[in-house]
Amino acid sequence: MYWKNQMREMIEKHGMTMKDLAQAIDINYQTFYKAVRRNKDIKMELLQRMADFFNVPIQFFTDPNYVAESRGVYMRALNESERLALVEKKVNELESKFEALRQSVQKYDL
Repeated sequence: MYWKNQMREMIEKHGMTMKDLAQAIDINYQTFYKAVRRNKDIKMELLQRMADFFNVPIQFFTDPNYVAESRGVYMRALNESERLALVEKKVNELESKFEALRQSVQKYDL
């Protein structure tokens, strides 16, 4: 489904997860996950919520022939606090991975 590819693209470009998007568009994560996983058309209301959140026209998710002058126009302009929150989240994830790796290496350290 075309809308899934577009959704994944926007999630990735914004450094989000599906769970983050579900929270942002005010829908239960399990409900959202099931809607995405099934191979049926998604409700237009849900597509509109995503379009509103990412500040794109709904055609971005529904029309493969929709051509924009610049795809960059559709990247939601994050404010400073949103950017900071995303950066902090990524830093925490990397710190956790680093700590796990450090502990793993210590087992073999002579």
